[in-house]
Amino acid sequence: MGLKIHIRLLLILYLFFAIGYSVLIPIWEAPDEPAHYQLVLSIARTGQKPSLENNYEAHQPQLYYRLASLPITMLDRIDPTYVEYFAPEQRSWRSVPYYDWNAGNYRLLMGVMVLRIFNLLLGSGSIYLMYLAIRLIFPNDSGVVASTISFIALLPQFLHNISTVNNDAMSILAGALLFLLAARICRDHAKDFEKVLAAFLAILLPITIKLTLIPISITAVLLVIWHYRKRWQIWAFIAFVFLTTMLIASQTSYSPQHIITRIFLDIHPDVSKRPLWQMIGLFAWSFWGKIGWLNLEALGLPIALITLLSLLAFGGAATNLWQTFRKQSKPTNTDIPIQRVGLLCGPEYRQCRSMLWLATTLALISAARFAIAEHQFQGRFLFPTITPMALIIVTGWASINPQKYSAYLFPLTLAIMVLLNLYLWFFKIIPVFYQPLLG
Repeated sequence: MGLKIHIRLLLILYLFFAIGYSVLIPIWEAPDEPAHYQLVLSIARTGQKPSLENNYEAHQPQLYYRLASLPITMLDRIDPTYVEYFAPEQRSWRSVPYYDWNAGNYRLLMGVMVLRIFNLLLGSGSIYLMYLAIRLIFPNDSGVVASTISFIALLPQFLHNISTVNNDAMSILAGALLFLLAARICRDHAKDFEKVLAAFLAILLPITIKLTLIPISITAVLLVIWHYRKRWQIWAFIAFVFLTTMLIASQTSYSPQHIITRIFLDIHPDVSKRPLWQMIGLFAWSFWGKIGWLNLEALGLPIALITLLSLLAFGGAATNLWQTFRKQSKPTNTDIPIQRVGLLCGPEYRQCRSMLWLATTLALISAARFAIAEHQFQGRFLFPTITPMALIIVTGWASINPQKYSAYLFPLTLAIMVLLNLYLWFFKIIPVFYQPLLG
């Protein structure tokens, strides 16, 4: 099958699983979904966000919530009961807490479902931008393109986050846009206004959407600076953009002082109480598939295996990178197409290699820093920078995979992701949240 057929298949599977998660995950059973929804509802009805004392998500930048409030405002004018907040009592089943929706209290909260669909559409846009960027970098390797898109679009945690109410969906979309601009710069397809736009958005988006965009933003800014390092006019313009953005930031909840404090100064007192191996395990689990309020996870053995395979992929990619630095030339085996190992070899991919590794390294450091500051070990914080990370993993698999098995890279990646999702559906979500219906 050709690349277009692969992408159409992946889009259908993405919509199937995303809609499935949106329907199967009961309302409020996603991390912080009640707080995110109440924040949107407050802006829709009063034009103002609630105080931090009344909503712990009120410190978030408002761009997502302002946009999400538009359909809620329209529904509220039609019938306020469509968007009214209601949450039943919480109960526990096998030590898993859940909201006790039943025949007596169930109601269709249309506002929540509309926002879930809104996020699902943002996710579709993200996948399309990722596809454009990856296709730009790999114009002749449909296997790597399709495998990377299947890795991202069918990742259980990605699907779970993208199909519930939160501001992660917009941060992922913004990250995909910045990565596309970075890819165009690396491949010399970007015009001057696109480079300036990349610098402007890289500075603006983290403080208007979410700070998890900082790794890909720093990468984009450094790329622009590198391209214009000898032109003082562009430097002056970037300085103007930076100062203007900081002025805008001073009027938002993410002031420059807040950003500096969050990045460099906060250290949570409970970090030293948890073993390192446990923190790494929680982080890996919540990257692949730890859904609900991080209390329903995939089997430990498959997660450990796929994490090990990903580490091997990073090792293979790093090995090829080291060999490239030593040789400073294309691979000596000319029978292997340059696109098969893609960004890891070949002088024409030097900027792309640097961009991928820089963004991925900064994302991992940022996630570790967030764990230290907030004592939260959530792999979803990597999702705004998931495209370069997925590319390194997939090209790493391609580089350590024997040539005769390269055709199986896409179907294997697809099968792993589909099976992980089906396992979570039939062995975790339905037995826990729908067990009263199952007797």
